[in-house]
Amino acid sequence: MKTSDWQSVIDAKVLLIGENSTLQWKDEVIECVMFLDYYFDHAPYDLGERSRYSEAKTIFEYIKEISAGECRAEQVYGTILCHDPLYRAPRGKHIYIPEKQAEKGVANVKKILKDNPNIEYVFAMGLQTNYYLQKLKLYNCGDLTEEFIKGAEPRRVGVNSYDPFYQPVNAKPFREVCFNMYEMEEFPGVKIIPILPIKSYPLSEVNMKNFGENYNKLKLSFKPEETTILE
Repeated sequence: MKTSDWQSVIDAKVLLIGENSTLQWKDEVIECVMFLDYYFDHAPYDLGERSRYSEAKTIFEYIKEISAGECRAEQVYGTILCHDPLYRAPRGKHIYIPEKQAEKGVANVKKILKDNPNIEYVFAMGLQTNYYLQKLKLYNCGDLTEEFIKGAEPRRVGVNSYDPFYQPVNAKPFREVCFNMYEMEEFPGVKIIPILPIKSYPLSEVNMKNFGENYNKLKLSFKPEETTILE
């Protein structure tokens, strides 16, 4: 079974490209990306369900905050870069996505954007996700593109490991790219925003030091509107 995308409750304004979760729920494949279905489907009834609901709720709170309240939970369409089962990463490491799977993910992102012309923003979570989105030319970050792609390239030590995992050559260039807003040439009017993964929200003191300037500028670039308050 493959993990399914989450289709927005109403016309989508946001496409969220999440990380392939490092969470392991026994040996099951996650039914819906980022457990977003748990936020809308029903009240959680056990510890596992509460954990999944909490993750989904936190994701929507994250999107709401960085968009200054402009983007509502009901307007979020969710996907990930790889819907196929992947090798488990060693504890504390990031799941590695092979480039062939990423190519399929980018093709899926393009289809979503074509099928949902109301989408205005794409939020892309995490370093590996944005590495492939730029390497496969979905978007670029101008003069920073070459440095970013070189730095985000997977180290061989992780790719060739018995249990493959993603470790970048140099993560520092992501500090310059993250929380900036970029145009998507193939989709005029759509803006893409690289963001930190959900496990980094709310931002720690260290992350605010590294990313805070871009983070605060991003929030100021949105126009707040009345939204449904997340309970």
